Amino acid sequence: MPDGHVFLKVDFTNAFNTLRRDVILEAVARHFPELLPYAASSYSAGSVLTFGEASIGSEEGAQQGDPLGPLYFCLAIHDLLGSLRSELVLGYLDDGSMGGEAEVVAQDFLTLEAEALKLGLKLNRNKCEVAGHTPESRNLFIRKGININETKLEHLTLLGSPLIPGESVDAKIKEKREELATLASRMHLLQAHDSLYLLRNVVSTSRLLYTLRTAPCTGSMELVTYDLLLRSTLTTTLNIDLTDEGWLQASLPVRWGGLGVRSAVSLASSAYLASAASTADRINTLLPERLQQLPPDAAIKAALQIWQSAVDPSTTLPVAAHAARQRAWDEPCCRRTAASLLETAVDDQARARLQASQQTTSGAWLEALPIASVGLRLDNEVVRMAVGLRLGLTLCEPHTCQCGADVDARGTHGLACRRSAGRHPRHGLLNDVVWRAMQRAQIPSCKEPTGLIPAVELRPDGASMIPWAHGRCLAWDVTAPDTLAQSHVQECAANAGAAAAKAEVAKTAKYAALSATHEFVPLAFETLGAWGGQAQQFVENLGRRIAGITGDIRETAFLRQRLSIAIQRGNALSIRGTLGSTSSDAAV
Repeated sequence: MPDGHVFLKVDFTNAFNTLRRDVILEAVARHFPELLPYAASSYSAGSVLTFGEASIGSEEGAQQGDPLGPLYFCLAIHDLLGSLRSELVLGYLDDGSMGGEAEVVAQDFLTLEAEALKLGLKLNRNKCEVAGHTPESRNLFIRKGININETKLEHLTLLGSPLIPGESVDAKIKEKREELATLASRMHLLQAHDSLYLLRNVVSTSRLLYTLRTAPCTGSMELVTYDLLLRSTLTTTLNIDLTDEGWLQASLPVRWGGLGVRSAVSLASSAYLASAASTADRINTLLPERLQQLPPDAAIKAALQIWQSAVDPSTTLPVAAHAARQRAWDEPCCRRTAASLLETAVDDQARARLQASQQTTSGAWLEALPIASVGLRLDNEVVRMAVGLRLGLTLCEPHTCQCGADVDARGTHGLACRRSAGRHPRHGLLNDVVWRAMQRAQIPSCKEPTGLIPAVELRPDGASMIPWAHGRCLAWDVTAPDTLAQSHVQECAANAGAAAAKAEVAKTAKYAALSATHEFVPLAFETLGAWGGQAQQFVENLGRRIAGITGDIRETAFLRQRLSIAIQRGNALSIRGTLGSTSSDAAV
């Protein structure tokens, strides 16, 4: 702002409840005459509110709960705001702002105050604020009788968002961090699965996102402190020892192999740049003409520099409509982080784990609502092991398995050990999910049918009793190869899903005789979540058939989640099975 200019925020007292209804109807008739009959049916006469046995007359303001109430309010004050002479006039519902030469703004304030009374609105001077005063402008306001709160520019906020980098932004992020600390202190009262779901979708960065998008937060050290609290909360609620590499992976979206508990530091620049790009045209229509052709402000430049340092140097800037999408900015950052984790992986096991975690099927369990009544809530130990396997964390003390093999701290030996207690339950859980889904699709099926292959004792895991495709019944067989087994790990480190692909080929060869009478589908689900191609196609097909009956287009996603949860339960049993029969029995 040039010298002698001020920025003023106005606040109305109980605005929606005091606006005169005849003013509402006149504004509707002037701006939306086709809406007038509908508005008149609600506002041409007083209404009665009941409270117990008492009745309260309602004759002013927009009715509580009326979805058109905000529109009516805006229409009623639109002409008044348009008559003001200040260089900048902004209105968002009952929050108004003016900016320009101090004398013009002062006169507009008095005009607004007087004319608003005619509409039934009263300015609340105790909540009005002015910023940018010079001694001359301050004296001008006093002479005109405008005694309102004065705010320093560096502390100025608009719609709850700080406008100037520095103390105000840090204070807002600190406020959000304190809210997170309060919520985090209560997380131990919940099941680990519930806590993780809330951290991903409600409690963590999602509560900060409005501030990240609207305020110049990039570079604030408070974001680092916020992330430290988030990491500590994740460690405590899930009972895991989260390493630096583990936190880096955990803060990635699920589609990139993370837990979806996003880092505020990594997300800040993408959120701000996307918001700036999406509002650029709107800003040009609101700003005075002399300000419309200015280059990007310092906050956008700072955010862009941080973003460019977080992506691959060859990455181009999002343009046109893509620039308005936060994912378009965030995706290159995630890609660079995921690639860095893969490049610094210490061995084939780590590379295979990272490759598998980035498959769309591996994180399906993280998307499931933890509802115990439908079998979707995992117990605390299963969640701990599922997260630990995904992030490559310590799961147990090194020990000797019942088979005599040495088990390291990651505990992954149990996933492939033939004497592990979890291998058969994992297979049974997966097959049961498939069989139940067939019933939901109204396709009668039986488990382990006999006599499908004459003179051979082979029995697939299930078969339909009515045709599935091409007039033939379906037969399926489930297998769960271990991604990290010595026979698979090298191939899985190079190509995600290699173990599942190999298992599908082996199953197809094993049941080759069935192809003469049935549509045979091998269903291979790796322990770390990658699925074979035929398994993915089958689940897509089965999900569509269920959706055709229930009408819910999410059925395929729900089926993926159930299968993914079955894998996590089986993995936990397998790992605990290496510790001895007592712990295994307890887990079952």
